[in-house]
Amino acid sequence: PPEPWPLDILEECLGGLDFEYDTPAVVVASGVFAPVHRGHLEALRIARARLEQADYTVIAEFLSPCSDASVEARQAEDDASEENQLPAAVRFRLCELAAPEVAFTSAACWEVSPAAPPTPSWPEVADALRSAIMERCGSLVPAGGGAP
Repeated sequence: PPEPWPLDILEECLGGLDFEYDTPAVVVASGVFAPVHRGHLEALRIARARLEQADYTVIAEFLSPCSDASVEARQAEDDASEENQLPAAVRFRLCELAAPEVAFTSAACWEVSPAAPPTPSWPEVADALRSAIMERCGSLVPAGGGAP
């Protein structure tokens, strides 16, 4: 199975930073992605450009499709029909296929994995990513350098 947060590119970029001058940033687009489309990819490009204008160094971007339980909860709130809803595995695979269209972008499956709560909030998604980064790459961050 794929890594919940594919961190290879991030780890490589993080290792090449000069923390005296570079402030790392990660962009995460979390959503239904039924299906992922050019607008989602454009949103990643815009987020990267704005962060870089603010002197951040974007070291990774993730498309993170939400779980089937999250989709069902949203549909219940909106009184929407569940017909023709793409399952999470299909939405994740479509994100995997779309991700190479944008540099430094990967598909993340944490939200659809058993490790995640059924309907994680945005702060829970961000905390899970931060924890994964620190677990795998924490030694690359200098003391007092802050968490990515």
